[in-house]
Amino acid sequence: MNITYIHQHFKLPREDGGSRPYEFARRMVHEGHQVTMICGGEEALDETVEGIHVRRLAVPYDNSMSMAKRMMSFARFMIVSSAVAARTHPDVVFASSTPLTVAISGVVAKTIRNVPMVFEVRDLWPEVPVELGFLKNPVIIGLAEFLEKIAYSSSKKIVALSPGMRDGVVKVDPKADVTIVPNASDVALFSRTEEERQAFRKEQGWGEEETVIVYAGGFGYVYELEWAVDLAAKLKEDNVRFILLGAGSSTPALEAQAKALGLSPAEVLPGKQPKVQVANYVASADLVLSSLRLDPCLEPCSLNKVFDAMAASRPILFNHKGWLRDLAVAEGAGFDLPRDLDAAAEVIRELRQEPEKLRQAAEVSGRIGREEFDRDLLFRKLMRVLYDAVEKK
Repeated sequence: MNITYIHQHFKLPREDGGSRPYEFARRMVHEGHQVTMICGGEEALDETVEGIHVRRLAVPYDNSMSMAKRMMSFARFMIVSSAVAARTHPDVVFASSTPLTVAISGVVAKTIRNVPMVFEVRDLWPEVPVELGFLKNPVIIGLAEFLEKIAYSSSKKIVALSPGMRDGVVKVDPKADVTIVPNASDVALFSRTEEERQAFRKEQGWGEEETVIVYAGGFGYVYELEWAVDLAAKLKEDNVRFILLGAGSSTPALEAQAKALGLSPAEVLPGKQPKVQVANYVASADLVLSSLRLDPCLEPCSLNKVFDAMAASRPILFNHKGWLRDLAVAEGAGFDLPRDLDAAAEVIRELRQEPEKLRQAAEVSGRIGREEFDRDLLFRKLMRVLYDAVEKK
């Protein structure tokens, strides 16, 4: 098949960011499909990477942008990518949100080329930004809700990243044909031998008796990382090291907070890292932290950091609710952290005294990653959706 894959935030392996589109696209190519990836970035790029024809448009986007600049980036990408997508010759258009505006690019390409579109829902827009107070203008909200309906009704098939997202789609369009394909565990990328783990820990200067807790993910408002920095300060005399990997709009405030609490910003907040280095940190940690603001609209989130932890066979700490927390805690791969900082610190102190409990949680975490969320397994599920869309044209 010829597949036009539209994903504004596509990242190459050497770049910081989610690996889902790259990992799926390269597998498509490996199976003999032709893939054109239309994406945005700081500079234009038109080259073939591992068989993927990458058409990167010069449309910058960064999480540190103001809401107005983000909206401008989304609108510009929608316009330029529509023109590029319309000139491709696909058998199927695969458009992945967010932002929701990529649906317009997909609809333009599918209409001009008379091919089916599969739409991927990675976040429920506009429900989430409305619930969080990011979108308040009733006119913009109305337009976004209209666009959401167009996206769903124009799609032969819809891919949702969690059960909650599937429910959100069906609530808007009861006739939608939705398949759940969550984020995945890249087991081959994140697996490390014990010798490799210890070598990386030594290289980083982590103590043998030190408990290292790694967070690797977004730095925006929804992740409430100020809570994690406060917790790191609570445990700084307990031989517990927190490392928060990434960067975003909250980075300057977090650095100032860490410094004020007597922590080293450079150690706690080392910044963005390539995916391979993220894998080293996660696999070598004792625990992985999943932090999220407490809001029901965020509970359907398909958090990469949790799947990465499972790929690396690491136990997971949750300070939030949601479907992933429910799964991991029920299976014994994760632990709840109370929002009260003193209580959360005590949970971690207790876990430090129970190495066997952590070892068992690590084993379960790895098993879930391999058996339920392995990338190759979920790729096969996605390809069935794309094949079905073409066959039912």
